[in-house]
Amino acid sequence: MHIIIEIIKFTEYCNAFYNIDYGLYPIASNEQIDKAIFIYMTEPRTLKIDFDSIDRENVRAIIEYSFINKNVDNLSITKLG
Repeated sequence: MHIIIEIIKFTEYCNAFYNIDYGLYPIASNEQIDKAIFIYMTEPRTLKIDFDSIDRENVRAIIEYSFINKNVDNLSITKLG
């Protein structure tokens, strides 16, 4: 049960930074943040997840790679290309 509480708090923490509606650095929707956290938590790793700023930044990198960069590529193909 403790891990569930940690995941909920970490999700809130990531949303406070990256949520498009109210985050400090608004770059993603709730759904995108949830997907990025899921990807991060399920990928193989040698280090444990501490739910800290390093983990938050790793989630941001997944958001940028999975959602933002792909959207930019799509825009360049459809609007500019």
